[in-house]
Amino acid sequence: MSKRARAGVGGSRLLETNLAAAVVRAAVAGLIVTGGSIVVPGVAPGGVEAAQPPAAEGAFTAEQSLAGWTVYARQCGECHGEALDGAEAPALRGVEFLNGWAGQTTDELFEYLRDAMPPGLGGSLSDQVYLNLVAYILDTNGARPGDAPLTADAAVTIGDAADVAEAQRAAREGERPRRRPLRFVNRVVPHELSPVTDALLADPPPGDWPSWRRTRNGHGYSPLDRITRDNVDQLRLAWVLAIREGRHQTTPLVHDGVMFLANPGSVVQAIDAATGQVIWQYRSPLPEEAPQRAPTRTLALYGDKVFLATADAAIVALDARTGAEVWRTLKADYTQGFRGNAGPVIADGVVVTGTNGCQRYKEQTCFITGHDPDTGE
Repeated sequence: MSKRARAGVGGSRLLETNLAAAVVRAAVAGLIVTGGSIVVPGVAPGGVEAAQPPAAEGAFTAEQSLAGWTVYARQCGECHGEALDGAEAPALRGVEFLNGWAGQTTDELFEYLRDAMPPGLGGSLSDQVYLNLVAYILDTNGARPGDAPLTADAAVTIGDAADVAEAQRAAREGERPRRRPLRFVNRVVPHELSPVTDALLADPPPGDWPSWRRTRNGHGYSPLDRITRDNVDQLRLAWVLAIREGRHQTTPLVHDGVMFLANPGSVVQAIDAATGQVIWQYRSPLPEEAPQRAPTRTLALYGDKVFLATADAAIVALDARTGAEVWRTLKADYTQGFRGNAGPVIADGVVVTGTNGCQRYKEQTCFITGHDPDTGE
């Protein structure tokens, strides 16, 4: 999810922590040392940097906000800013956040976090962790805690609980609200994609990178010549996209202006290469026993499909325009340690893929299979 995700939300990594409240309170004015790392905390709930008190109160408890702060300080501040004022990802407090969220409700914010955060791992944390984060966000926007805990079905309007004075000032002065969609929804690539043929793989258009190392000879060379030794110092950042945590060994593929990116854990994204906007995302339904953050070294493109080798030793074909699963073929038993990390290769119209997991002796060795691109057989 890029910076263009919903106002105030995007690009953060969330992880539940069991830091004792006493340790957290003691760290308000300093640093937290945990797990061998030094973490700079954000604004402490109810701290001196918090927003002014609101007109309404009681949507959450102080304990929820405190628990949310421990998660935020450890995992979210790097992208959203230590004080929730924005960095690589949008702000979660003040005018920018309230312009987008004042008219929404707490259950909508909770559902958004649960569905989309962390990027590529939506729903991977407990509901209570997401509720605690909502409570902390409310707290830093001036909402007062009460005696009743925030629940998933509570529909408190965020603007009623928070201090909207700053947002109203921005509106009077003509600052344009930056409203974004409530949650990420898969879209269709807005233009037709030309079929990836054997001829295209052998001699790609200059702007394409349709396979690992681009061409079959593995040179990894692009003929594009707009960037030269004379202007390379003028390069500037165009966009940033937060991708899923884990080991990254992937090579993005590009075809007709769309970038196809494999994330750890058998997740595939189609991205507008010009803007960084995610068009669609596919997450392979991995069993709990399968590696959840194993790397995928590359994908393969052929015809109108994207091919993925998964962490549970399957090969999957996706519709390149929609991300919909076309077929899935299980190759080996993942419970025996087999998995698919290496990317598929297209050879004379056949999807060829290997098997990983043979670093130690097994009665059954690793093997290579070739599949029909239309059926998976």
